[in-house]
Amino acid sequence: MKRNRVGWLGVVMSCFMPVAAFCQTAVPSTSSSPDERLVHMQSTGATYSVELDSKRRVTFRRDPVLRFTNPVSGVVDGGLFVWQVDGGRPVAVAQLFIAPGTDDLWIHEFQSLTPGSDVASLGAVSASLGMMTFAYEDHVVWSPKSAGLEFKTVAGVSPPAKSAGARLTQMRQIVRRFSVTDDFEGADGDELRLMTTPLVRYADLGQ
Repeated sequence: MKRNRVGWLGVVMSCFMPVAAFCQTAVPSTSSSPDERLVHMQSTGATYSVELDSKRRVTFRRDPVLRFTNPVSGVVDGGLFVWQVDGGRPVAVAQLFIAPGTDDLWIHEFQSLTPGSDVASLGAVSASLGMMTFAYEDHVVWSPKSAGLEFKTVAGVSPPAKSAGARLTQMRQIVRRFSVTDDFEGADGDELRLMTTPLVRYADLGQ
């Protein structure tokens, strides 16, 4: 049986940063309106300048792909944002949220989604994008020294379908074969729920 190679997102590089060190003005708090907090997340996310060694253009997607609370950890408001290369493949994702137990301490937690230089040997279509640097108001705050993804092969999948709708069905079939558990702060592992709709759908026609 022919094996088709698909990417499995294994994030290995991350950054956890309290933003208060850089903010010089008042920030929205837990008592502010959800709209005020969203504007703050969007404006601070857009403040980052991102560069890749490959010189491909990286843009910030202002609308969060997910707005969330987390009763388990105590997060009362947060948003998940992505940075995309040439408007397509996400190269980084960050959750921006108010730290549990505080009123206005905002945390920006990043995860790299850049593939490594080994993707060509695995038959994946996306070439290495090079290393990435995040700067916040001219301060370099994150520059991971290795790629964020490791691609693996998945056996027993059909070749990609011709239509976008059929390919989405294939993606859903593949991802249902995986399970994920979270042992937050050493607790017993909780099985995470698979979301039925992709947070980001993209194409990278240049690759």
